[in-house]
This record gives sequence, C-alpha cells and structure tokens, in this order.
Amino acid sequence: MTHTPALRALLERRLAQEDLPLNAPVAVAELHKRLVPYAVCREALGLATKAEYDLALLRLLDDAAVQIEERALREAVRRELGSPEPGLAILQRFSASEVSLAAAMKGRRSEPEPEAAAPAGPAPSAYETERRDTDRIPGLDDLEVLPEKPGPAPVRPRDPDPTSRCIACDENLPARDGVRFCPACGADQSQWPCPSCGEVVERGWKFCAMCGAFQQG
Repeated sequence: MTHTPALRALLERRLAQEDLPLNAPVAVAELHKRLVPYAVCREALGLATKAEYDLALLRLLDDAAVQIEERALREAVRRELGSPEPGLAILQRFSASEVSLAAAMKGRRSEPEPEAAAPAGPAPSAYETERRDTDRIPGLDDLEVLPEKPGPAPVRPRDPDPTSRCIACDENLPARDGVRFCPACGADQSQWPCPSCGEVVERGWKFCAMCGAFQQG
C-alpha cells in the first residue's frame, strides 16, 4: 500500500492553508518539519509507525508529481529507497534544496484564468428603469450613497507568548492555560516524535533519550 496520493493531497491542503500556490518552491526542511511532519501525517494518513512515514515521504520526493531541481537529491532519495531500511537521515544534507508540485498540478491552482469581458449591452439603469438616459431625474434616480458607519475600535489581541508555538507546524498557540492541541494542524503539544527514531521527545529536550539525536527547532 502506498501513501503517496494521500500525502500529496495533504501537502496540497497545507499549501492552501498557507495561501501558497501549488507550484511554490518549498525547502526540504520546511516540507519535513512544518508542512507535512510526522505528527500531522500520523493523524491525517493513519500511519502506524515512523518507518511508514519515512517511506511515504521518500516516495513522495521520488514521485513524478514532485519537481526537484537538484539532481543529487533525487538520486539520493532513490538510493535510500533501495536500501533495506529507508530513513530520512539523508534529508539533512539537502535541507535547503527546493521541491514543488508544479509538474503534476499544472493547471489546477496555478495562474488564474482571465475573466471574460462583459458583453456589450445597455447600461444597468436602462434595463432596470426601462427609460432613456435623458429621462433620468438627477438626485432621484441616482443610487443613494450612504456614508459608512464607523465600527467599533479594533481590539488589539494579547501578544502570544513567543515560546508558545506549535511543535509541529510552528504556528502560534492560543494565549491560554492548558492548551494541548494546535488549532492549526491538530498536533498534540505534549508529545513530539524524534525525527530520527520516532520516540516521544518532551519539550525542552535538546537530545533524544532513546537514540541521542539532536532535536532541532
């Protein structure tokens, strides 16, 4: 079973949430850590293990739908897919490399089509009043323009705690006590999977207690 179509659709939704076009270039590190991290894919795709996520992300990078400018990255991904136990350690060497969905998603959300020119015809006032322009009475037939009423002064939201950010998508969390799940991506804030071995890493840890991998971010 391959998760590539579902993972590609998830990436498409995440780009839409960021107001980015589907052909926007995305760094490998941003793809792995923020757009489709393990915590998000585990819930959205029903992945049972970290190994399934690693294989799904590698297959996505090798998919024809993904455009990779750097040839070395594509070759490294294919070599890793052919290894007995594929993993994502190779992505650290290509963290700044950019990929995009432009090749497969062409025409879906790329450039908006120009609007068709309005057909020539009588002015709206002519078919609404069924009278000629010379029959109009200034001040009576004109549309009434009312000044906009000033709304209430905007309330400045409380600045969020700069350290209170989602461990999965890096969005600001609500400034309230007891927040456990991110309202942007739904990730559990009490758990953070190690990107190397998948074991749970607590907030504030710089290294994984199981494999000793350095925890970035």
